Amino acid sequence: MQFNSTNIGLRLQDMGNVSGGGAIDIRPGADNVTVAGNHIGNDGDVDFGRFGVFVDANSAVIGGTSVADRNTISDTDSAIVVANGTGTTISGNYLGVTPDGTAALQNGSDGVWVWAAAGNVTVGGSTVAQR
Repeated sequence: MQFNSTNIGLRLQDMGNVSGGGAIDIRPGADNVTVAGNHIGNDGDVDFGRFGVFVDANSAVIGGTSVADRNTISDTDSAIVVANGTGTTISGNYLGVTPDGTAALQNGSDGVWVWAAAGNVTVGGSTVAQR
């Protein structure tokens, strides 16, 4: 799926290999996008696709400090990938667990993968809600 605006509250399961690499794919030019409150994968099949969220734009916000903003992402190769762009913030997400955070559901390799071309990326923070 490709978005150019705020995306809140999707439940994505059993999509197989998603085109473009991500279940949620933030493409160049789609700056200032917020991805919050989504459940991606989370069914234990470990066949969801390459990435839960793929960021290739500026100033994306993935998650947030409230429970409602939390994304839960599992059953992917990498939960969140920041490939390019600057100013992305990733906080408060549950990666590799069930939506309630009580049981493990694996991701294939990375929870968060920041590529060298991305700049000024913030992952987590100083508070429990940001981590």
